[in-house]
Amino acid sequence: MLYICLLLTKKYFFGNVTVEENKNLPDVNKRELVALLPLAIITIWLGVYPKPVLEPINNSVESIVQLMHNKATSEEAKLRIPNLLEGVEITRTPMKEAH
Repeated sequence: MLYICLLLTKKYFFGNVTVEENKNLPDVNKRELVALLPLAIITIWLGVYPKPVLEPINNSVESIVQLMHNKATSEEAKLRIPNLLEGVEITRTPMKEAH
């Protein structure tokens, strides 16, 4: 399947020019390169090291998963949704001690 996608990409994007008017079109100019280069660098950087983007949403996602586990109505659903608090002891501190 990947091979077919590569062949189609090569054919449509890098194939022979069929319209004569398009043969003299210039490639990317400096202005376009200045706009595209930072986007390419950011894309590669986030592909290699996505933690700066994913870490801030981690707590929210864990809270939603735990809420879904707590609200699950059937045992099958509870088995499918992980319990993130399993093995974690939750202690409540009275308000007077907390301040």
